[in-house]
Amino acid sequence: AWPTTMSEPERYANAMASDSPPAPGPTETYSSTEPPFSRDPASRDPVSSHPAPTGPEAAPGTKSGLGQQPDLVDDQVVPPGKGSRARRAMYEWGIVIVAALVAAVVIKAVAIEAFFIPSASMEPTLVPGDRVLVNRLSYDLHGVHTGDVIVFRRPPADNSTDSDLIKRVIGLPGQTIDIRNCGVFVNGKELAQPYLPKGWQNPASEYCTTTVSAPGTANLPNPFRVPAHSYFVMGDNRKDSDDSRYWGFVPGNYIVGRAFARIWPVNRIGGL
Repeated sequence: AWPTTMSEPERYANAMASDSPPAPGPTETYSSTEPPFSRDPASRDPVSSHPAPTGPEAAPGTKSGLGQQPDLVDDQVVPPGKGSRARRAMYEWGIVIVAALVAAVVIKAVAIEAFFIPSASMEPTLVPGDRVLVNRLSYDLHGVHTGDVIVFRRPPADNSTDSDLIKRVIGLPGQTIDIRNCGVFVNGKELAQPYLPKGWQNPASEYCTTTVSAPGTANLPNPFRVPAHSYFVMGDNRKDSDDSRYWGFVPGNYIVGRAFARIWPVNRIGGL
């Protein structure tokens, strides 16, 4: 008896023996020019004759490598819009401005302070209208030096209304000062004064240094010795300066700081 289910070769052989055309199988048809036993398996795959690669062989950005849309990879970042960039820039600039204001307040209170020059007593080094920067921490780091331009609180013997004064240091604690021939001698040696204009040795010059002896002044002897923890100061404009010759010495704890730069006006910017 014939089996209830015959393979394709069996059906073909039976049909040839009975001189009747073979009945097509239930699932496949083919032309008589293409024998069923020699069909190319590759023709069954409309895309590729090889299996779809997976794993490391798959194309970058795809799951199977066969016609699928690439996935987003980690370095594909969607750029922010203009509004987002503007908000971020405003936020960053806000932080910078606030930090700068805080830093300015701290620096002014602790380290650097600007002072306005109201008089001509320090000409030609400083003229009315100049603004200078004063380092309040200078003398926490080193001592006061001869020739420094310092800002200090008004000494008790000074009857001016200014709360702060600016002068040049001439004598340090313990030094002996002798004023003669328009010059200043410190411990017997003439003090170099390169900050004074040429001609200061002329008695008629306003930059000639002289002693002061008059009622209401310090009436310092000549020569004199600078007390401990005190300083002898004068303005560079010697004939137009109210200084230690009039009201005495500056206590060390009255010093605010060292003036180190002119910052205004622009054409006078420079160091001191």
